[in-house]
Amino acid sequence: LQGYATAPAVTFTVKQENGNDQKVTLTARSTGETIVEIQNIKASGNKITLTWKKTTDRVTGYEISYSTSKDFSSGVKTIKIEDRNSTSATIKNLKNKTRYYVRMRTYTKTSGSNYDYYTYGPWSEVKNVTTE
Repeated sequence: LQGYATAPAVTFTVKQENGNDQKVTLTARSTGETIVEIQNIKASGNKITLTWKKTTDRVTGYEISYSTSKDFSSGVKTIKIEDRNSTSATIKNLKNKTRYYVRMRTYTKTSGSNYDYYTYGPWSEVKNVTTE
């Protein structure tokens, strides 16, 4: 993943009272690395509808980011699609006759005892569309 480092594998020995010591290796789990691709994007009035192919990997959902800035440097808004089986979304209440840039990624949510952990996949290719 660009901008992220994967932790190296860690090996340690678990000592048992009966003398049958065991070596255990922990490796980084490959979650959230699924690349999702925007298959279709179209504008109708002041809304954008996009579709994608459902991933077969175990993800919790999708995150969609959109902006009027090509490099997502300002005015960025995001929405979460919490249903991993979704294959489309509509972004509403946008400005008319405005070009929007859209990208998306998968995420995996892991619940901890005090808070939730989110692991994100890489962003898809950026697509653009102009509202009517």
